[in-house]
Amino acid sequence: KPLLSLLKKDSIVYDVGAYIGTFAIPLAIEGMRVYSFEGFPENYRRCTKNTKPYNITNYLCAVSDREYTTTSKFNNCTDNELLVEEIKYYRLDDFVKKNNIPNPDLVKVDIEGMETLALHGMSNLLENVRPIWSMGYHYKFYSDIEGYPGWVDVKDGGFDFKKIHELGYAIFDELGRRQPPEILDTRGGEFMFIPREKYKV
Repeated sequence: KPLLSLLKKDSIVYDVGAYIGTFAIPLAIEGMRVYSFEGFPENYRRCTKNTKPYNITNYLCAVSDREYTTTSKFNNCTDNELLVEEIKYYRLDDFVKKNNIPNPDLVKVDIEGMETLALHGMSNLLENVRPIWSMGYHYKFYSDIEGYPGWVDVKDGGFDFKKIHELGYAIFDELGRRQPPEILDTRGGEFMFIPREKYKV
């Protein structure tokens, strides 16, 4: 509900870490133009099938701070034994430009700790496009899956979330309550980052 109050019908939504369409489909039903990005091939296949009736555009695209391909296990959001797959990672800024995807009004990111790398590849979105962000923030969610980085600390090259506040985003928790930037140093959870020019005090 807090997200919908900030959007209009035909708003452009990026669903990064789309899984099988569980976020994309409700937003499409609400009249949004949704572009989904899912890196795990089996999830992508299921997402494409599930979202077909809703005119959602799907991309097989895992996001990171650089473009590369690896063969590894992947945190696929299931309790099943993880499969080894070829995973293609992209910088989202570059992928969006290459595929002529329109700029978003909202970016939802839920990628199991990889946000600490992937946000390095979203600097144009963060600094210039300045959408609203719905962030699944996996604070210190270290992965034990070989080949899947998960959370990366700032000292090891991970994104410094202090930059969110420095760029003029207000931080809200999952209940829509304004939070100080220090909250991101203490816990994970669902957060909204809203550019100050897009909300009323």
